[in-house]
Amino acid sequence: MEGIYLYLALFLGVVIEGETALTAGALIARKGMMNIWIMGIVALTGTLLADWTCFFTGRVIGDRLLDRFPYLHRKSIRPRAWIRKNPLALLILYRFLYGFRITTLIITGMSRVSVKKFMLISTGTTVVWTVMFASAGYFLGGMIQRYLARLEGIALYLVIGAILALLLVLAIRNLVKRWM
Repeated sequence: MEGIYLYLALFLGVVIEGETALTAGALIARKGMMNIWIMGIVALTGTLLADWTCFFTGRVIGDRLLDRFPYLHRKSIRPRAWIRKNPLALLILYRFLYGFRITTLIITGMSRVSVKKFMLISTGTTVVWTVMFASAGYFLGGMIQRYLARLEGIALYLVIGAILALLLVLAIRNLVKRWM
């Protein structure tokens, strides 16, 4: 039963964030707590749902969103120019452009790009993205596990050192604030 919660957490994670959730899911699959194939399907489904929701949001209420949120309006200037010049390139690359995903999808929904074209290209790029990040997390997970096993004996010292460093930084910052 707890496996279902891992898949649900993965689904929500890729909807909200993306790469980090997918990579973490692959690490968990590496430990045998999830099936890598089911994990990939769940991640693909969640990501497509999020992307298509943003696209259709742009189709239906894109102009009102940009009017209501000036931040999105500012972030939409570059993707709007790209979508006019070369919509195919943007549709292929949006998945890999960090920080532009939601805005790009809303702008794409507002553009003249057909729903069929968007869904086909979105599915293709999302499959490539899912395979890339799931593979990276799965195969790098083995290396990470080996290194963590070596660090197990000194992990307590590392945690204590990190806490002390954080406290030192906070103390210095507090002193500088008082001094200014």
